[in-house]
Amino acid sequence: MKSKTRLFAGCAIVATVYAFSASAKDFAPVNTDPPGFGFDPATTFDILGIKPGDTLDDARNKIKSTMNKETRDVKYSANVSNNKGAQVAINFISEIKLKSDSGLNPMYDQGKSVDKITVYVASSIYDNRVLGIRRRISFGPGQLISADAMRLQVEEKYGKPTSVKRGYSGSAEQLIYVYSNGKLLSQGDYAPTMQSGVHGGNSPTTEYSEYSDTWVSDGRTITAKIPCAGFVFGGVNHLEYDFNDKIRIVDDKCSGMFRVNLNGPPAGLNDVNFELVDTKRTYGFRKAFDKAILDELSNNSTRADTPKPKL
Repeated sequence: MKSKTRLFAGCAIVATVYAFSASAKDFAPVNTDPPGFGFDPATTFDILGIKPGDTLDDARNKIKSTMNKETRDVKYSANVSNNKGAQVAINFISEIKLKSDSGLNPMYDQGKSVDKITVYVASSIYDNRVLGIRRRISFGPGQLISADAMRLQVEEKYGKPTSVKRGYSGSAEQLIYVYSNGKLLSQGDYAPTMQSGVHGGNSPTTEYSEYSDTWVSDGRTITAKIPCAGFVFGGVNHLEYDFNDKIRIVDDKCSGMFRVNLNGPPAGLNDVNFELVDTKRTYGFRKAFDKAILDELSNNSTRADTPKPKL
């Protein structure tokens, strides 16, 4: 079970998990967009056929049919409260994993033949639909796959990447696919330089060639200068929900992104990591869910159906 415990200064809101479970609030959907919504029909945007916008059953069935493996659900469970005693219990399926996935650190997969997948899912307010997918393939003895061969296989399905980064953080290559207004951007249309950050005196804003990063007392705002820069370079965790995380990304042109990290020696990779995320769907969900929880807190004093711990 995934749990969150957090205190937010200034608004006196606590997200915590108790040993008991309260009746969880189920929010009515405000978005039911189907797979492919907002993307050009000719665009390939999936991992193993699993697409953002798929239902829970869609995702489970596709994993079963493509990987021939059983799945398990991971729940996000929390009890959010404020200083007036109002409480909202949150409990929804946030991830689908393989039943065989123990959740151990990826370092335990080194030198083994392992294929893992995690599908990230929204709560009921976004119709419990898929937001994005991560997949990790680790290569065992005798599985000599070069970076060139892997890159060609990726390009056969997804096309040429928007940007290629070579040889940093132990990676042979990082392939970045950027989708703006529903279409894949070509390398000719997208040439980030990642210049060093520049501080303007005592300004809390750091300026980069791709985005600006502004820190204030109650949060952080990342403003894109080119599509998806905040998501690709801003160091934001894109898929795991965290209530009221105080990070705002200003980027109306970014539809989604797909990253492929080829890790290890170019002549024989250790592993490949894939991350695909529908950014509009994911951040739309975060905003809608946070707002619904905060609205529920403001509309309630104490909740009689929420148990209190014995002191």
